[in-house]
Amino acid sequence: MIKSPSIKNLLILIFLAIIWGSSYILMKRGLVAFSAMQVSSLRIIISFLVLSPFLRMLNKKDLPFLLLTAIFGSGLPTYIYPIAIEKIDSSVVGVINSLTPVFTVIFGLVLFKIKTTWFSILGLIIALIGASLLILKGNNISNLTINSYALLAILAPLLYGFSSNILKFKLSHIPAKQITAFTFALLFPFALAMLLQTNFIEIIKSEPNVIESLAYISILAIVGTALALVVFNYLIKETSAVYASSVTFLMPAVVLLWGVFDNEDIGFIHIIALNLILFGVYVLNYYKKKKKVLN
Repeated sequence: MIKSPSIKNLLILIFLAIIWGSSYILMKRGLVAFSAMQVSSLRIIISFLVLSPFLRMLNKKDLPFLLLTAIFGSGLPTYIYPIAIEKIDSSVVGVINSLTPVFTVIFGLVLFKIKTTWFSILGLIIALIGASLLILKGNNISNLTINSYALLAILAPLLYGFSSNILKFKLSHIPAKQITAFTFALLFPFALAMLLQTNFIEIIKSEPNVIESLAYISILAIVGTALALVVFNYLIKETSAVYASSVTFLMPAVVLLWGVFDNEDIGFIHIIALNLILFGVYVLNYYKKKKKVLN
């Protein structure tokens, strides 16, 4: 039975917002010395090393769902975000991640037939309109084009939304630490192979900022990935996939503060888009409307 969200769960949500809201600036710092591929691979490798003591044998019937969670909840998003941050501001990427609850609901509706209201669907539409503003670039309507890197970044919360539902409905019986450790054990061989295909050794020997960038990636991996995912998986089990994914409702404040601190180009359009996304998420998840639910 799903427990009602408590003060403890709210504090966990705030903790995750601070940790994950800071992840994008840490990726940006890691990219000073390393490529996007190297940042992502190092993040997975370090996370695996930290979590390896928690590895346990798991039931074979859970393996397909664990593999899905590893690929879509950790693997692909870990590689997507640094690629996007190489081309667009980290604060924009962080705002885009606010769409996670939207995709969590969409996949819950499609795959697990969760119930919702027509008012919630309105919230979903509002949030997606906000997202559309973030993927458009140009000075006026006549020359608007799609920002392909912002569009790529949207793929990550979409994958998170799918993974969150798998965690809640198929893996809730497994302790959070074990799920997270097994996830990175599955990803580790791939990440190591990818890292060794790059000029990683050469960078370690010659890049003057390598120690600093490696330190930022280590913080990202240990705190922003390993610890945070254990806590996130625990929160999903204690509440719901939608409640846990609403951490992205709080994250933008942290993301934008880091963006201001780092002199990123945060424009009026970003603020409008963020407000539309957050209002849509609010309507989607929190607004109590006394109507019959959809079957």
